[in-house]
Amino acid sequence: MKRILYLLTIALFISNALHAQIYVRGNVVDASNGAKLSDVFVRDITNKQITLTDKSGRFEIKSEAGHILIFSSPSYVPDTLYVVDLTQKHIELKRKPSR
Repeated sequence: MKRILYLLTIALFISNALHAQIYVRGNVVDASNGAKLSDVFVRDITNKQITLTDKSGRFEIKSEAGHILIFSSPSYVPDTLYVVDLTQKHIELKRKPSR
């Protein structure tokens, strides 16, 4: 009986490890001058996750390969990224033309 309980406990820990969360990380900057952009919305439209960049332009969002991320901020043209791998991302947003 102890052996079965022991094996079930190990199986539980292994299954939790297999369901570990996968994150995409990176930074967002202004395309014209390289300034780090804070408070940019980062949305994964596949799994409905959302986050904001921090004051250094960095972000981290639960996502994985095959998902689509959208980066948007009021003064900038939105950008879309199809996640191919989990390497660090560098996003450059272009300013919207002034009217």
